[in-house]
Amino acid sequence: MNIAAVYLLKLFLEKFSDPIIRILLIALLLSVAVAVYHIATGEAGMSALFEPAGIALAILLATVVGFLFE
Repeated sequence: MNIAAVYLLKLFLEKFSDPIIRILLIALLLSVAVAVYHIATGEAGMSALFEPAGIALAILLATVVGFLFE
């Protein structure tokens, strides 16, 4: 990896220190835990993972947009 790539990676990872992104990361972890519980108990199928996928997509979009506009 060259120096420019390392610098860009560092800038991208710094976006995860934003308080809103941290809140979304916590929500993602809780949502995944609840979805896994529902799947394991048979209360829901794999469709229970749609909510965590949506939260993950929101995190990805927020960090990529923040990274591109910096």
